[in-house]
Amino acid sequence: MNKMKMSYPNANRRNPDWSRDETVLLMDLYLSAPNARENHPEVVALSLVLREAGKRQGRAISPTFRNPAGIAMRLRNFGKLDPNAPATRNAGLRPGGATDRLVWKEFGGERAALVSEVHKIRRSLALGNWSVNQHRTLGLTHI
Repeated sequence: MNKMKMSYPNANRRNPDWSRDETVLLMDLYLSAPNARENHPEVVALSLVLREAGKRQGRAISPTFRNPAGIAMRLRNFGKLDPNAPATRNAGLRPGGATDRLVWKEFGGERAALVSEVHKIRRSLALGNWSVNQHRTLGLTHI
């Protein structure tokens, strides 16, 4: 049996940059489970939410688009920004993301504001009216 290789329009390109809203949800997950791996239930759940939102927007969803492994890797970026993170923690990708830094700056010392923002984003996602284009990357062109 000859297996047909699936092709994706973005197969040779990187996944789209993470939006501010996606990064806010990621930071919320980091604060509750900073050492979460790809099989952690909350990592899997966030992956499902982000992938489904991408599909609803008509994005080409490659196997690596907001998958659990990618989310777990991105969680580690916040370890570089977190002053309470142990020095021995695996501190993520180099150089990390500009959106990660901006979201940490906005919410790092404001847990109540983060919780409120997460609630707004999740409500918008649940109602199906969230759009990555409305909440892009804080004016950044590359992360």
